[in-house]
Amino acid sequence: MIVAVSRFRCEEQEAEGIAARFRERSRRVDGHDGFLGLEVLRAAGRTPEFLLLTRWESRDALKRYLRSDDFRAVHAEGEEQNADFNLYELVTT
Repeated sequence: MIVAVSRFRCEEQEAEGIAARFRERSRRVDGHDGFLGLEVLRAAGRTPEFLLLTRWESRDALKRYLRSDDFRAVHAEGEEQNADFNLYELVTT
């Protein structure tokens, strides 16, 4: 399993709107082959920070999604465009 992690910060006054947007997300990614799930985390500290964790069956499944029209459409409007992005492989549970 591959976990893609995006991390970004925002202004305090933007945080609730961003959280609402994620709660009301389009769910376009949900139907893609190999997609296993998404979690959106918000830091409890002073500076609002979000982590987006998407889980995938394989790197190939993630690559197919990253090349899709759905990916381009979802990320064209998002604050997370300037996010730090990293991939992790599941070692154990």
